[in-house]
Amino acid sequence: MSADGRTVSRRAAGDAGASSRIGAFLRARLDRAAAQRAGRIAARVAPHLPVGGRVIDIGSGTGHNTEALRAVTASSFVETDVVDMHVAGPAPVLCADGALPFADNAFEAALVLHVLQFPTDATVLLREAGRVAPRIIVLQSTVGGPAGHAALVVRGFLFGRLAFRIARAVGYVAPTPQALRVLRVFSRADVRAAAAAAGLRVTAFEADRFPVPFGGRDLFVLERAE
Repeated sequence: MSADGRTVSRRAAGDAGASSRIGAFLRARLDRAAAQRAGRIAARVAPHLPVGGRVIDIGSGTGHNTEALRAVTASSFVETDVVDMHVAGPAPVLCADGALPFADNAFEAALVLHVLQFPTDATVLLREAGRVAPRIIVLQSTVGGPAGHAALVVRGFLFGRLAFRIARAVGYVAPTPQALRVLRVFSRADVRAAAAAAGLRVTAFEADRFPVPFGGRDLFVLERAE
């Protein structure tokens, strides 16, 4: 090999090494951010879960939320999602949009954590959650203020679809074709209306302790209306 050829090879190897280090750095940062966020979610959700029993996490994503809850509760968890993008914990049971492959009353509780903005019909999803579990814990970003709708759409793109694409590009999640596309944003009244249409009633409500100008991350505990 000529001297020029050896120089090109060394440069290519150096570029590949730098790219690998950058990818590893980004994956570590993404994992740390996901774990910290999951810890905050677990702290809010855990007090509303039954002691022990089976809990289904609908739209489990990377799996960090369930892993955080496993660390602070005695419940057993099953994750389900429309695609497998798990990083932490076991792989999810794959499901269709709005259809859960589980028997009636298979679980003591269901989790719907920052998910309602993604399915085609949130009411259908909540109805399915109420079919497989008598108690549903919903954590949802809600609109507040005149600019709330636009702000949540932008936020949903940045921290949903764009973040997913970056995570996929650096190898943090599996190379699935699915992107997190926000189909709708919700006000508190919208969440309550979707729950009522699904045959559920709100038995507890916990507002975001640190709301932002366009809204907050509100927690709803739902049970069957019958």
